[in-house]
Amino acid sequence: MEQTKTNRLYREREEFFRHKLRRLREIRKEYSLTLPPNQVFPNTADIYSHPTVKEALSDAVSNEVLEEALTRIQPSLPKIVDDCLELSKQALASLVIDEYNGKNKSFNPSVLELAATLFRCKSCYCDLTLDQALVHKCRYYYDYDSTTKAVRDAIDEVTTLYRIRTTIIFSLASLESFVSVLGACGIDLNMATVADMNAIDPVMECLDCSNAERGRVTMRWLSVVSDQCLFPWFVHMNTPDSRNTFSLSHIPRSPCRF
Repeated sequence: MEQTKTNRLYREREEFFRHKLRRLREIRKEYSLTLPPNQVFPNTADIYSHPTVKEALSDAVSNEVLEEALTRIQPSLPKIVDDCLELSKQALASLVIDEYNGKNKSFNPSVLELAATLFRCKSCYCDLTLDQALVHKCRYYYDYDSTTKAVRDAIDEVTTLYRIRTTIIFSLASLESFVSVLGACGIDLNMATVADMNAIDPVMECLDCSNAERGRVTMRWLSVVSDQCLFPWFVHMNTPDSRNTFSLSHIPRSPCRF
């Protein structure tokens, strides 16, 4: 009898925990709709992990108290969001710093904003810019502890920090291979940002894969670094005053999903 009561109380606490996170997800969605469409925004698990939110929700033991806690949290959402993104960016920066230190190279924080600084998801093998790494949702997950599992089971999410630590990697080798693409486009490798590359929007064509049956096999600039293709490439510059063609060889490529 006592065990039955214990099991019932456990199920009730678990269900109320799920309810808390579902309500938090709704609040997050409402706030996200007030932001620009392309705004990088943390997921529900990120927001829940913030000390202010976690403390407020952990004290909520009824629907009435929960709604009061969510009402108190809402004015602080801009700061909570900024804090979550800053923590995630610091985690990505640490990957880059560790790689530079391991190669005995000096690290400059400005490289994080450069288009040549790409991260890779070791689950789906796609290459990601800094902002994409912050919102990348891979369908594969590595082992996680009981707390992370509880959050993920409730909202099908894990924190960005957890995902960065388990699935996102950075390699100078990938950066160096991508530098050849940027160089062929005539871009200043010390200045080109993701926005610059998106504005130029170079299109890569595989000369070997292109034929009468397939047509011209092309892809955007980010996709070209994802896998290995040993066939020649050339780059078209999509600018009004330039249609230059560059011969490239041994440039990695594959479809990229993010």
